[in-house]
This record gives sequence, C-alpha cells and structure tokens, in this order.
Amino acid sequence: MGHAEPTPSPAASAPPAPSRPPGPSRAPARRPRRVLALDHSAELGGAEIGLGHLATELGGGMDVALLDDGPFADLLRGRGVEPYLLDPAGAATGGVRRGGPLLAGASALRDQAARIRPRLLAALDDSGADVLVCNTLRAAVLAALCRPPRRVRRIAMVRDGLRPPYLGAARAVASRAAVAAAGHVAVANSAWTARSLWSLWSARPVHVMPPVIGREFFTEPVARPGGAVPRVLLLGRIARWKGQLLGLHAAGLVPAGIPFELTVAGGPWFGEEDYHREVRAAAAAMDRPRPELLGHVDAVRELVDAHDVVVHTSTVPEPFGQVVVQAMARGRVVLAAGEGGPAEIVTPGSGLLYTPRDPASLAAALTAVLRDEHRRRDLGRAARVRATDFHPGHSVRVFTDIVDSLREATS
Repeated sequence: MGHAEPTPSPAASAPPAPSRPPGPSRAPARRPRRVLALDHSAELGGAEIGLGHLATELGGGMDVALLDDGPFADLLRGRGVEPYLLDPAGAATGGVRRGGPLLAGASALRDQAARIRPRLLAALDDSGADVLVCNTLRAAVLAALCRPPRRVRRIAMVRDGLRPPYLGAARAVASRAAVAAAGHVAVANSAWTARSLWSLWSARPVHVMPPVIGREFFTEPVARPGGAVPRVLLLGRIARWKGQLLGLHAAGLVPAGIPFELTVAGGPWFGEEDYHREVRAAAAAMDRPRPELLGHVDAVRELVDAHDVVVHTSTVPEPFGQVVVQAMARGRVVLAAGEGGPAEIVTPGSGLLYTPRDPASLAAALTAVLRDEHRRRDLGRAARVRATDFHPGHSVRVFTDIVDSLREATS
C-alpha cells in the first residue's frame, strides 16, 4: 500500500486556507478529525442528503469539503458541520457543475482541480484526515486530479449503476474509469450497484453500504384510520426515468369500483421541465382518481404517514431506492419495480414487486392491496420489521469498519 509521506514542516510554504463564508464572529478552532468527505455540489441531491445524515450520525467524526456555498452547505451548518469551501468562485470561472456527461469539459475539470488542490490539501491537513471520501463521481475525478498525499486513503462512493441501461455505453466506460482512478476502496449502495464494479475492481475491495436514511423515519409511525378511503403516493423527483407517467397510467387501470386517492409529490431537477409538463397534463386528463400534485415537499415523513401505499415507478433499475426504505420504515405498503436495489429491499411478505415498466402489472398489484385493508396492515407491519435492516446505525457501522480496515492496511 506504500508508506505514509512525511508531514511537511511548519516552515514549509503553506497552501491557502479553504474559504469560509463571512460571519459575525470567527469560528472556533477545529479539533482534529480523521475523515474528510468531498462533494462537487452544494445543491441538495440524494447523494448530498445521505452524506449529511452520515456526518450527523458520526457525531463530529467527519469534515466535509464542498466546491462552493449553497443549500447543502446550509444543511450541514444547521447540523453543526461548517464545510470547507474549496472553489467559491468556480461558478464564475468555469467550474464543473451538476448534470451532463461525466467527463464533459476535461480542460475545465483540470483547471478546477488546479484551483482547488491547495485548498483541498489545506483541508486535509487542518482536519487531520487520513481518509478522503469522494461522495460523487465528479468529486472522485477531482480528487484523483488533485493528487492527495499517499498517506490519504480514498473511498469512492458509487450510487449509480455504471452500465447500460442505467447509463449509455460511452458514459458507463467513462464512469468506470473515473472510479478506477479515484479510490482505494469502492462503496456501492446496493449489491446491484456493486455488480457493475466487480470485474473492474477484482484486485480491490468493493463494499456494500446502504445510504444513511434519516433517523426520524424510524420513530413510531402514525397509524392510518381504519375504514378510510386508501391513499396512494407517488414520491420522488420529477424525472422521466422516475416513471411518474407509468404510475398515472397504472392508477387509471384500477377497476372503477375501487375508491382511492392519489398524490404525486416531487419537483423537477436538472432540466426536467418538459417532462414535468407531461406529468401535469396527464394528471389533468384523469377523472378517476383526480391526482393531487404537490410539487417539492420538505416534510417527507409526514407526507408518507398521510398515505397507505407508496408506489415506486422507476423505469430503469434504481440503484438503491431511499423512498422505498423510508416508506417501509413508516409501516406503509410499498409497490416497487422488481429490479435493482428495490428488489433487494422488498423481501417476500414485506411489500409487492411488479414487472418493471409494465403498467398492467403495477395496476394488478395496486388493485390487490386497495381491495384488502387487512392485507395492507399485514404488509405494513412486515415492511417496518424489514426496514430495521436499513437503520442508520447499521450503515454507520459498515462505514466505520471500512475506514478502520483502510487504516489497518495502511499501517
């Protein structure tokens, strides 16, 4: 694994300190920590929310470095984690943003890596970190280009299936190359995701660690009133591959004699406005049920508690499926496409799997649970039991074991 590089002497020329936002008073001195996470985005995507939960669960054992300021930085501050800001001027100087091909603008990536390298090295030194967690593939590319000291072990978090049909062939190759260059260990969010890495990482460890789900989902759920008209929820960001149109189509195939209410919650990200318009038009054309479109919702737990059934409708394999676990933890019935991460999460008796991309199969599963309140209760109880396997404490134990194994191998 190589020997640790010597620590530079205090007399050596120090790199510029990572930028921090101005405030009314100087932040207290940091106590040394040994894990630093790097994320290329300050927006609140699934990867960032999961990292925020992990940092919270570690109770001060993780620092976070971001390229610039934004909603994710604010979330971290609200949880007592002041992030390092490595490239706050990046948006104005050609920084790499979310979306688009992974390696688009290779020169921009190199330029950004050159800008952030001194600040990343300073953050590693300031935090005392000997493990760098690359929270996204772009962060992994930037970390590799920054050439951190050999003493720093790198973990590449992989949350996407790096193969068709989830990615096109060219992007899959580029993404695999990025992971191969990025870390000493890969951490996949499901066994399905890990399988896309096994052939590439035959000589390096690949671990499976479920994303850290918010602890609030594992509190006592709110029971739905018996005899009430059942309520069905489609929850997730509005994106074509998330399949809201499939869910609406399936809902329209439920026999007319079965009453239920339907809610669609989620907002469009990353240029999905055209698809959002299609979803709104399809919902407006439905007479029974007439869907309620809520847009983005922050109070996800309360929204799930207000429904009986949560439907997962992704039209390509979902690498994990946080919504599936969140709903199961609240004791709700989950109907999920039978592939990818959800097929691992939903075990027999803890929910129903339907044939992916088949609205008739989803409609049959939906009809079966809407007709039978007792079955909904049984499935909900079993779902809650199954969800305990994804409690945040489990993911944190897996993560700390990975970090410890890296340190032992280095020493």
